[in-house]
Amino acid sequence: MWTRVEDLALWDQNFYDHTVGGEALARDQLLRGRLTNGDTISYASGLMLGEHRGLPTVSHGGAFMGYRTELLRFPTQHFSVICLCNLSTSNPSARAERVADVLLSGVYPKTVAAAPVTPQATGTVDVSVVRGLAGAYRSPESGMVFDLVIKGQALAIRLFGQDFALRPLSATELRDSGGPVPISVRVVPGASAGKAATLQLSIAGAPAESYERYERRAIASARLADYVGR
Repeated sequence: MWTRVEDLALWDQNFYDHTVGGEALARDQLLRGRLTNGDTISYASGLMLGEHRGLPTVSHGGAFMGYRTELLRFPTQHFSVICLCNLSTSNPSARAERVADVLLSGVYPKTVAAAPVTPQATGTVDVSVVRGLAGAYRSPESGMVFDLVIKGQALAIRLFGQDFALRPLSATELRDSGGPVPISVRVVPGASAGKAATLQLSIAGAPAESYERYERRAIASARLADYVGR
């Protein structure tokens, strides 16, 4: 919770000189998570492994109360950006990438650098589409739940106690617009007429999980009393 850029720079440097923990720790921290089916994901031990404009990256963002953070490392270039913000509407991930775009522009692969980083989008969706998707969703496999809510003329996903604004990339794909962890939502139409669409939710690059719309049930006050206690 309490740190500063100078301390984080020392921690970042440890991935190169291995002063604390040795080479074994540095190596193990970069091992991708492995699922029970043998697939690996982009999330390692508290680190996101990815790429930006054709260059490998190691990163992680943070969000707590009004604070937003990002540490973006380009290990091949021995270059890192540390961005600490005290405003919940800030987007440190995007800011860190913009800093990198300025200082690493000369080393980006030319074929990649010419392309936009992300697909362009308007940031809003048709009102009828928004109202059609809004609701509560539950994963039959894990039991995890989330809500899609209408905020103005746009759609947001209510997850982990926070609302993350979504931007449309197409009629069936939406992504968060500035959260600390990448979130993508894909609409899968019902297999038959009248069957509700399902949603594919992917968080932090993990394999997508299917969610079905469900109706919350009100619990009678008499039953709630059964849970009162220490």
